[in-house]
Amino acid sequence: MKKRISGSIFLAVGILVVLGLWMAAGDVVIGGQSGGDGQLASIAERSKNDKTELFKVNVLKISATERIQTVSVRGRTKADATIPIRAETSGVLEKRLVTRGDKVKVGDVVCILDSGARKASLESAKAALATADADYSSALGLNKKGFSSDTRVRQTKAALDAARAQLKQAEIELSRVEITSNASGTVQDPIASVGDMLTAGTACVTLLDSDPMYFTGQIPERAVMFAQTGMKAQVELIDGTSVDGSVSYIAPSADPKTRTFTAEIRLNSTGMQIRDGMSATA
Repeated sequence: MKKRISGSIFLAVGILVVLGLWMAAGDVVIGGQSGGDGQLASIAERSKNDKTELFKVNVLKISATERIQTVSVRGRTKADATIPIRAETSGVLEKRLVTRGDKVKVGDVVCILDSGARKASLESAKAALATADADYSSALGLNKKGFSSDTRVRQTKAALDAARAQLKQAEIELSRVEITSNASGTVQDPIASVGDMLTAGTACVTLLDSDPMYFTGQIPERAVMFAQTGMKAQVELIDGTSVDGSVSYIAPSADPKTRTFTAEIRLNSTGMQIRDGMSATA
């Protein structure tokens, strides 16, 4: 009985024959060396002969730089102080020696009150002092001769001291009719008019002390961490004028309504005419 050979056996045999022929024709490569006469080129040589174009890259040299944080604040200029020059005694304003816009220095007389009975009081105090001095001298002389007691001497001495104090008080009261300035600045409203009745503590004139001048504004809470006293600042006025300055004050607590912090900048405004209350940006 004859057996039939299947096609798969023929296929397998064919594959084996092809592999055998291929292996017989090739070289065995061990450690980079082939078993045949030829020798494979090294990787470096093959890379040298490779004509593939390399990738192009852009190179940018980067160096660290300091970043400046700028905080912009809107506000206004503010004078150092507004100072009322007050009367120290009561009286009718007899004369005002300054008017709005005048420059005043410390010690300048700005107003004069009616002296009234103050001159008469001064003359009375002088007479009382003379009498007390005579009584004391007399009592002291009699005491040395034994005609006056020590008690009498002490009484007249006390009366003499009281007369001296009364005279001093009368002199001070008379001097107070001249109201002198205790600060320097520019005269502005409110000011009293001649004929006004001034009492002790009433302002005769008001001075604006604009040296130094300040800028005041509100720093947002998101930027207050970047601001510190002593920092340099630049303030630009509404007329375009630029003024340098430094931060002199930052409020420790925020305004409960706006959640901003009040800041002040002292301006280097020597010799500049900067008005109080001008809009500005720092």
